Amino acid sequence: MEGLQASLVAQKVEMEVGFAAQKKEMETEYQRQVDEMYFFSYCCCMKKNDIMHDIPSLPFDDEDVIPGGPPY
Repeated sequence: MEGLQASLVAQKVEMEVGFAAQKKEMETEYQRQVDEMYFFSYCCCMKKNDIMHDIPSLPFDDEDVIPGGPPY
């Protein structure tokens, strides 16, 4: 009887370890998919709004001056 119980306990521990590894693998895959989707959405948004670079076209230090235009 004790041999059967020990066998069941060992089987339970083995399954728990397997499930923990599988859960970690699934979490990693899910995060990879989330990251890919975010990057894809970011690229689509930039393309949709005709944004070529992350660099703003106006200078930060003097917002009143238009590049190539007369100063105000």
